[in-house]
Amino acid sequence: IQRIAIKCVRDAQEMSELDHSEDLLALLFETPTRLRYVIIEAFIGFRQAAAGLGKLLQNEPIWSRLLSKTWMSAQGIEECALGSTQKHIVTMLKTSAQQLTQGTIGLSSLHTIIQYQSVYESLVALVRGSKPTEIPASAAKLNQFDTEFAHLRVYVKMFCVVAHIEATDLDNLIEGIKEKYNQLELHVAAAKFDGLPVRPHLAWLHSLRGSDVFAGIWKEAARPNGESPAERTIKQDFV
Repeated sequence: IQRIAIKCVRDAQEMSELDHSEDLLALLFETPTRLRYVIIEAFIGFRQAAAGLGKLLQNEPIWSRLLSKTWMSAQGIEECALGSTQKHIVTMLKTSAQQLTQGTIGLSSLHTIIQYQSVYESLVALVRGSKPTEIPASAAKLNQFDTEFAHLRVYVKMFCVVAHIEATDLDNLIEGIKEKYNQLELHVAAAKFDGLPVRPHLAWLHSLRGSDVFAGIWKEAARPNGESPAERTIKQDFV
């Protein structure tokens, strides 16, 4: 019976024109029963609805039902795989909300939260009792970091090369950020450019990246006539 029911649910979902069929969800979550626990767990599995924060938020119609009081306290659910899945999702939401508060949220997760902000807020409110309030401030910090990072890459690629400006440390910084961007915690990212001499100038240099006149002036600042590579190289602190 379980196999037949699971196949019927899969077929119904595949035939539905909607990403989440309301009729199918209403049938699945009508009343908590052990058979439904098995079927819903299978449904979550073939939708990969518990495979990370992004998938979780994309499948909000499932989780808004499964995390409701009725289903969180459903008889016998804690003895089934579905109960473990519930706990996993609750932990994921609470942990990410705590990381938002502490500034330790990873940048990839933060991008996902911002993209699905209203959905995320409603699900966190279900499991925690209140919506997170840190998203706007975190989004502003993320935007500042992403903007400065883009400006820094343009500075190194377009300005340092043509003017013989030494940029090894900046290249290493850029590559390190690119390699670990998704896992980089927000508070760490926010401090990545602290102390860079060129930081106050990145925005206006970026705004002039398409100016041929400025490009000519910038090139004149180089020292092409030095006898050695060291003499032809400008240090970052000189910029």
